[in-house]
Amino acid sequence: MSVGMSIWVALAGVYALIGLWAATLGFQAEKIRIDLRNFREGTIMDRAFNPDREPPAAWRWITFAVLVGGFVVLAWPIVWYQHRVERQAQAKYRAERRLGFSNMAGSGTLLCKDCGTKQNVVGFVHGSLEDPWHARGMQCQTCHRIVTIKNDATTRCECGGELASDQPVLCPSCSGSNLTYDLEFLT
Repeated sequence: MSVGMSIWVALAGVYALIGLWAATLGFQAEKIRIDLRNFREGTIMDRAFNPDREPPAAWRWITFAVLVGGFVVLAWPIVWYQHRVERQAQAKYRAERRLGFSNMAGSGTLLCKDCGTKQNVVGFVHGSLEDPWHARGMQCQTCHRIVTIKNDATTRCECGGELASDQPVLCPSCSGSNLTYDLEFLT
């Protein structure tokens, strides 16, 4: 998190704490409780049609609205910034045309558009660890061999490289990233 973002988070937190203190324990708490209790007494008809009944003081409600609105104004840049960062990361991932196991549900065929290699792969098939239908695909980060594992105990390839499913998938033959995945069945 950047310094500017940390400052916004700190300001929003302090502002929210001051607002909560003012509304629950602070200078406005007792007055707001009295106004609400007085407003709730009687029937709905009394509240709606009795011109003599005094509503809660407008300035107290305005103060409350300013506190809540101010918090929203301070918190909005945080939400917007996080959304923007996430969208940029997704756009970069798409621009690189990288295919990952997170995009490959079920089982299907992986096709390299550069060298024409086809391979049947498993992205993820549901089931418990003991269930024969539980399987997921992983790729060696050294030799780019794609394997299907039935449990999470296997972390090394036959060549000694590390197996991973959170990295972009590369062609096992040419190590290219221009790949397509045709889904055959989904669980």
